[in-house]
Amino acid sequence: MPFPYRPRDAQAFFRRARAARRSGASLAVHVVRRSDGALVGGMGLHDIDPTHLRAEVGYWVGREFRRQGFAQEALGALCRLAYHRLGLRRLEAGVFPGNVASIRVLRRAGFRREGRMRQSVRKAGVGQDVILYARLRDDPVARRAAAGSGPSRRGPSAAPTR
Repeated sequence: MPFPYRPRDAQAFFRRARAARRSGASLAVHVVRRSDGALVGGMGLHDIDPTHLRAEVGYWVGREFRRQGFAQEALGALCRLAYHRLGLRRLEAGVFPGNVASIRVLRRAGFRREGRMRQSVRKAGVGQDVILYARLRDDPVARRAAAGSGPSRRGPSAAPTR
């Protein structure tokens, strides 16, 4: 993500998201709080591969909404959509080793660590390692995570990114 994130960056993102959704390569959604419609974050399936029935999962949650269960609940819903509506069999997610909160979200959603991809991305001009997590459609998920342990009272709903 560019920093600082300017309005033109957001406009470019929406153009790319719309084109990728139309082509079937990606599905981006807003995560909003049910009680008031506040934008909590975003989530999506990227590089959807209909031949191999796999996609990459990506997400972000606004700083003021973190540690409230929004990512957990929305990721559970996204996984259900990917497996049951889109027919995918495998979801992958890459995370920086120090992003403990994101690792926790993935593990609670049934993702398993598969390995470390050394210097697989560049951030601020420096090669960074990424830890690969994946979940297969038939992998067991902790009962609490499967039931949607997130904030059901105020929980998220998702709307396609326009």
